Amino acid sequence: MSDHTAVRPPLEDDGRTVTRPQRVAQPAPQPAPQPFQQQPAPQQQTAPTQPWPAAPQPPVQQQAPQGWPSQPGGPAAYAPPHAPQHGQPHGQPQWGGPSGPVPQAPQRPPRAVPLVNPFLGVPVADFVKDGAAALALLVALGQPWDWSSDANDHWWVVISLLLALVGLGVPYLMASRVVPTFTPQASLVTKLLLAAPLLVSTLVALVMDLTTIGDDETLGGLSPGFEGGLGLAVALGLGGAALMAQPRRHEEATGLLAEQAWRTAGLAAAVAALVVSVATFVAGSIALADSGYVSGATFWTVWIASNLLLPTLFLALPLVALLRGSAGGRRTFAVLAWGVVLVTMVAEPDGSGAVTGSQVEGWATPAGGVWLLGLAGALLLSRPSVRRTQDDEVGGWLATVQVSLATAAALTLGTAVVLLLVMTMLEMFPGVVIALTLMYLGVAVAAGVAASMGTNLAMRVAVSAAAGVAIVLGVVMWVVVASSDAASIAQAQFTTRDVVILFALPALALYALWVPPAVRAQVPRQAPAAAWGPQSHPQQGPGQPWSQQAAQPTGQPPAGQAWGPPPGQG
Repeated sequence: MSDHTAVRPPLEDDGRTVTRPQRVAQPAPQPAPQPFQQQPAPQQQTAPTQPWPAAPQPPVQQQAPQGWPSQPGGPAAYAPPHAPQHGQPHGQPQWGGPSGPVPQAPQRPPRAVPLVNPFLGVPVADFVKDGAAALALLVALGQPWDWSSDANDHWWVVISLLLALVGLGVPYLMASRVVPTFTPQASLVTKLLLAAPLLVSTLVALVMDLTTIGDDETLGGLSPGFEGGLGLAVALGLGGAALMAQPRRHEEATGLLAEQAWRTAGLAAAVAALVVSVATFVAGSIALADSGYVSGATFWTVWIASNLLLPTLFLALPLVALLRGSAGGRRTFAVLAWGVVLVTMVAEPDGSGAVTGSQVEGWATPAGGVWLLGLAGALLLSRPSVRRTQDDEVGGWLATVQVSLATAAALTLGTAVVLLLVMTMLEMFPGVVIALTLMYLGVAVAAGVAASMGTNLAMRVAVSAAAGVAIVLGVVMWVVVASSDAASIAQAQFTTRDVVILFALPALALYALWVPPAVRAQVPRQAPAAAWGPQSHPQQGPGQPWSQQAAQPTGQPPAGQAWGPPPGQG
């Protein structure tokens, strides 16, 4: 019997419970045999074995299958580190998959124009304009279109507003490159075409209103009739359509598109609103004089002051600054325009509330032109109009403070004068109206002082305090007017202009002083030492006394130097 066929001691003597059967004679181990695949344990069912893969872990972590002792000649001995495995080229890793190249799924050919995310790179201002345009167009559906109906009562108006809403997605369609031939110029033209039906509907409403000229039943448009009129839905619709149609950043990627045209349109709409306001006053005055219902110099004085002078100043003061290229004039006019439109939504035409105003105006309604204010305010917010007045960003915001507060001061002073005239005409001097007059004068003084300091950035705290005083006085006047019957008797209710003057203009000044990053970056900053006292670690020289704020250092003094003792201990 040879050495290879000698009978070994049974496994039970080694402490194992499984009896190992007799083996046949085997040759000496080769460099890379796999004996554990040929003779598995007789009493254990195992899955078909596979070649050992060259795993990324060191081969010392591999363990022999169950039932085989960990001794020389086991699997670890047959798979030394970096040894090539069965069917594996030398130096090439194998993960147990089939050898050779792996077939790949066919790939689609690349697009000629790759798709992009249309929302990347869009400034926040464009998103705000989209949201404001959508809100204005949707709210317009439930607002009066003329004297007798709302916007949703006319199918052509509903379709026009919905087409304008669809136009909000056109810039993003162009930016996504879904249609490669859809250029920025085509996007602008498409939006203008979608806004055209609303413009045509407005022109039809204007013509219908002009056909009522001379109608005795409406007193020249001074009282509601059955036909004609331009309601608040016209103002909201035109404003929303203008916000939708103006160019966005993606549409200016190839250069400035019709830059001067957008600037001219904004200025023309602002001037047209002022002209219409004066024209409706003249027409209403003529119709009122022909009716013979009123007379007297005092009445006409109050009529002219309250319906011509104040509304004209309301629009003319920021418009003059706008025509001079002032960013302050542009921002102030836009805030005034949209402020009047929004406040008109909550106004009561019969004077029963704190704010009085009509949501529909005719060809002879005094201080008219509200239906154009939304359009003018939207066009003045377009990117070309902003660039026209954006030479000096910090100077533009300071000009905004000055123009807004100066406009508020002039108009509140004029309102106080009108209240005095009204009390004189009625020969009534109720205490409530006198208090309102004094508070209007207080707002005029506070706003005037703040406007005189508005261009000095170092005085922004004082300017902000004055603007805050104006807002507080406005809140007090609101409470007085809402809770007093004498105010309505003396015609001292708030108009839509009064609300904008007392709240929107001071708020615009505060925004211009504290919110823009360019302005905050220019504010002189005080050093921390100025607020908290001297530095806590002043430099110490040899023999110099300790500072009262400095903490005494620990350790030994530097070589060649000696620290002086604290005061009173030397």
